[in-house]
Amino acid sequence: MQQTKSPKQADWYVPYYPEHKQPVPPRKSLRPQQPRQGVDTPDARTQQSSKRQRSVNRSIALFAVGMVLTLALWWMGATLLVPWGIGIMDQWDYGTARLSQLDANVGHGGISHFIAQYDNGQVIVIEFRGGDPTKARTFSQLVLGTDQTLRVVTLEVRDINNDGKPDLLIHVEGMSIGFILYNTGDSFQATPPRQ
Repeated sequence: MQQTKSPKQADWYVPYYPEHKQPVPPRKSLRPQQPRQGVDTPDARTQQSSKRQRSVNRSIALFAVGMVLTLALWWMGATLLVPWGIGIMDQWDYGTARLSQLDANVGHGGISHFIAQYDNGQVIVIEFRGGDPTKARTFSQLVLGTDQTLRVVTLEVRDINNDGKPDLLIHVEGMSIGFILYNTGDSFQATPPRQ
């Protein structure tokens, strides 16, 4: 019987004829298994289990070494890289002298320009009243004796004692408490003014 292909059929098309059906071989798990020579002996089983145990021990050792290396890298980053990065950022933001500046109206004849610096354990704040350098006032506060560390001093204007005059709050890098310069109306002082 000769069969012709229709124009829509591709060259790979092979018609299915049930009489040419091949039997499906049984699955390997259902076939009877013959014991292999030399594999099921007690010596071979102990060799396989010892190989498996060595593989597990090697995996645990590699995991432990990886954890130790990860901890070492984390420690190096936390103790060396982070402080170095903070120092670089402070250098870019505040310069070598770690000067910070603030312009604020504190009631001393217009907008005052403030410059703050930490030098040898002492906080130094300079106020230029109305931006005029001839009317400069200097305030200093001893903090840590002769500390040579370069620290950043930041300034904040806030009415601390609720007297209607903005006071100067001084923050020193690395210290948990700040210092206050209380506004007296024409100057600043370290102790709260009497009311």
